[in-house]
Amino acid sequence: MDNYCTLFDSNYLIKGLTMYRSLVATDIDLHLYILAIDKKCANILRKLQLSNATIIDMNEFETLQLRKIKKERNNAEYCWTCTPFIIGYVLEHYSINEVTYLDADLYFFSKPSILLNEFHESMADVLLVEHRYEKKFNNLKLKAFGKFCVQFMTFKNNKNGTYILKWWQERCIEWCFAHLEKGKFGDQRYLDNWETLFDGVYSLKNIGGGVALWNINQYICELGPMINKTKIIFYHFHHFKWKSKNSYCIGGKVCSTAVKYIYNPYFNEMKNSFFLVKKVDKTFKKNFEIDKDMLFDYLWKRMERTIDKVWLSKTLFNIIRSHKKIFLWGAGQHGTEFHFWLLKYGIKIDGYIDSNQNRMGKTLYNIKIYSNDILTDKNIFIIVTPDNYYDSIYNQLKFNGYIKCKDYMHLQTLKRKIITQYSKELMSKIFIK
Repeated sequence: MDNYCTLFDSNYLIKGLTMYRSLVATDIDLHLYILAIDKKCANILRKLQLSNATIIDMNEFETLQLRKIKKERNNAEYCWTCTPFIIGYVLEHYSINEVTYLDADLYFFSKPSILLNEFHESMADVLLVEHRYEKKFNNLKLKAFGKFCVQFMTFKNNKNGTYILKWWQERCIEWCFAHLEKGKFGDQRYLDNWETLFDGVYSLKNIGGGVALWNINQYICELGPMINKTKIIFYHFHHFKWKSKNSYCIGGKVCSTAVKYIYNPYFNEMKNSFFLVKKVDKTFKKNFEIDKDMLFDYLWKRMERTIDKVWLSKTLFNIIRSHKKIFLWGAGQHGTEFHFWLLKYGIKIDGYIDSNQNRMGKTLYNIKIYSNDILTDKNIFIIVTPDNYYDSIYNQLKFNGYIKCKDYMHLQTLKRKIITQYSKELMSKIFIK
């Protein structure tokens, strides 16, 4: 029997359940250990009575060390931190020979045992799967997110396998955040040099394992589904959003064949998973993942392709350069990405603000990270980049006398103002003609 483990919360429940159902549809001789991040998720999973799954509660999994770390990291960062620990927990508590970690947003089209057979033939102790980025952005993505993806990883329960796992656990306790820092990103960049750092590490050769938005366009996709005549074993639905009752957002561009044979079947199975959950919990509601912010993101991307770069630079300057200093609230992934976007249009920032004590006083791309004590300086303009914890940030700004749009602005609000101004500019030109 093949053993797997994963983790997700109630927000990811539908994706996690869809992954489980696809897994057992390919092979009934397997077992999935699921770490339920919140009680709601655990209760629903138990009501579903999944015959090939064991549900693990957080109170039986979490150690004192993890509980301490939890206070310093956001939800995504904490889940990444827990990844090597749920692997170790399963190996230790269930006395199995090996376990394969799975991301909750995977979907299996064929037996994963095909990939495990390749791994077993290698006689290695740890299995990794490369991103296999498209060549056009290979170097950029490698520098940001690493060579390997924490999506499908196998560890043997032997001396070398557990040694490597223990090393990874220690690194994730030391640092696991959603931004780039000194060659690190989350739990993932630690994998980059495992092939040279340790013995017994094997990189999967079968391209059917780990197909995703970041690599599918380099292949010929056809019925099966297949890529380059190779069966897709699993697809990683990163960026996939269920945006309304009968529609979804891919998060990028793929060919129509991929939509037909990969995305449409996955979406149908997600809806089936939702109905299964509703049967056991009538109070469960699907909060569709599209909202006004997502719509504006779509409009923003469309606008950027055609907009006059000089006009955008001037508009940005007029909106946020009426102050002497510009600060970004959030030194995570959203903050750093927006920092580089501003630089592209000639706007430099003067600092980051972050609530994470581990980041305070440090520098990120030569820009200092401050605590919220900097709010006493009223000569700054703040762009709030995180979507999470916005209420908490808003209350801090309000308490310190900051006025919305005058002294601070959420990133999405800034985008909306630019889109609105661009639309007016466009309409005025049409009417003048």
